[in-house]
Amino acid sequence: MLIAMMILSSLQSFSAEGDTVSVNDNWLFLLSDDAASVPRGVETATFDDSQWVLMKVPAHWRVSARHSTKNYVGTYRGWIKHVGLFEGRETILHLGNCTATASVWINGNFVGKTEPNAATKEFNITPYLKPGFNLYVIQMARWDQEDKVRDTQMQSGITSPCYLYGLAPGQRQASPVQPVQISGGLINGVRARIADRNDLEPATGFIDSEARMLEDIRLLRQMNFNAVTFNKASSDPLFAKLAARNGLTIVANGVTSMNKGAKLVDENRQLSAAGIAAWYANQDITVAGRELQTGKIAVTNGSTEMTLTDAEMVWELLADGRVVKKGLVPSLTMTPRQTVEISLPYTTDNIAADKELFLRTIIRRKGSPETVALNLSCIRPFSYPTALKLGKAAAVRRGSRRKPRLNTKTQGVMTISGKTYSLQIDTKTGLISRYVLQGVEAIDRAGAVRPNLPTRLLSLNATKPNKQRGVIVTAVFGTDKGSLTWTYELQSNGVLTIAESKPEQMQLTFPTQLARTNYYVWEQSGNMIATSVDELRSGIRWWKQTDGSGRGVQLLGNGEFYALPTTGTPQLLLHPGVQPFKLTFLPVRND
Repeated sequence: MLIAMMILSSLQSFSAEGDTVSVNDNWLFLLSDDAASVPRGVETATFDDSQWVLMKVPAHWRVSARHSTKNYVGTYRGWIKHVGLFEGRETILHLGNCTATASVWINGNFVGKTEPNAATKEFNITPYLKPGFNLYVIQMARWDQEDKVRDTQMQSGITSPCYLYGLAPGQRQASPVQPVQISGGLINGVRARIADRNDLEPATGFIDSEARMLEDIRLLRQMNFNAVTFNKASSDPLFAKLAARNGLTIVANGVTSMNKGAKLVDENRQLSAAGIAAWYANQDITVAGRELQTGKIAVTNGSTEMTLTDAEMVWELLADGRVVKKGLVPSLTMTPRQTVEISLPYTTDNIAADKELFLRTIIRRKGSPETVALNLSCIRPFSYPTALKLGKAAAVRRGSRRKPRLNTKTQGVMTISGKTYSLQIDTKTGLISRYVLQGVEAIDRAGAVRPNLPTRLLSLNATKPNKQRGVIVTAVFGTDKGSLTWTYELQSNGVLTIAESKPEQMQLTFPTQLARTNYYVWEQSGNMIATSVDELRSGIRWWKQTDGSGRGVQLLGNGEFYALPTTGTPQLLLHPGVQPFKLTFLPVRND
């Protein structure tokens, strides 16, 4: 107790009327395993807190992953000197946002609890105070009983400032935020587009502040949300005030936001795939194709009240994620419910038939960074058969089409070769040990391409070489999950296809000289060419691994696949998105 008094005596203040006194610093803190483990008498002045640790607020406390299912309880103790503090006025304690319901004691007296859906709570603590030092105790669990068990990474604590202020006779405390009831899905006659502010919270939690509130409001408005659900994250009076200034309404019956709980931002606070998808869904101005192949589009203002004046539209033609043509419609004016037809000056005649084509349009107000609408229209979807056909044709042009040679006489190795290619399979493991395609070493060691689980070879068989079909090698593996068959089809042009009998992950390790990665991916956020994989990537159409001169190998499936990063470089785990899955190795095309 003496230590706590010595530490917190620095908080004594003699404030002028209207001032606030911070109580953020130098609390003593104890984390208990659960409510039953909290020591008795922590709210009393005689309790020994000499072994507790220092804690500031706003701040988080967290637990390790292996203890994530325990509902720990955090207790804060602090002493504040009240000599002349708010003399002649009532003293109000403003308690910041607590991530779970918190109980408050003053000088051993129970004052009350915070509200489940209130970001802040104020207590009139005048009856519990005495001259000199006063003991404040705040206690909260990691989560409330009616809540779900918190995610392992979620952090608990008091996440916005705490302070005292004086209330003059006749003055009233600020009224709590009152959410708006909506009906018919409309707010002031406009479609309600409701978000949950919690969906802007990174996995590590956040400390609330006016700057953070303004940033969240900016992000929500950027995605064209016009309302937020009423909860702890949105019910702070300051947030409500700032939200109202910026066109956000706090609603009572918006508990299910349109993004269904997906995080709207990533760890860098940039719009995530879900955030961009919400942006698309929220806008009132849409673009549809009349004849997209020739650039004829229709722009519709679906709003019942917004008139678009002095706007411009940027358009981009994307081929496999790359901008190949772009332009500007310099003037666009639209009244509510109006549709305008526009002809854009592009054609798709000279773009390769296997390229996926999209038209991206961005409508913005002139002289302003504000984006009014963002649309992505598919002109031509990606065609795996077409891409495979063109890739094989390129292999034929660069190579030759002769009957492969099959050599099974060398001990431990099966070799299939032609003028421009060579494939070696280890007869003990059934895995490829080397693959060279048109002078490029695509696989340079045994096990570089393998199922991502332990295997033992049960059988290995090869067909006779054929000029049209090449050679087909069948490897049957035993695994803990049962048998798994890989079929290696090496065509007479050197193109290799690996087919799986079951959709198991493949582990691929590329030769070190093929250090450059390019892959084409489709996600909710749009299509793009990416150069690295640092998280699970879905919707991959093709993958290229090349050297510094651009020579290398292209991976193409019979459908999209997923990729996971691994510790090796360059290495990845590939998971099929279709079944049965076939992965083809092609020479890189640069058209």
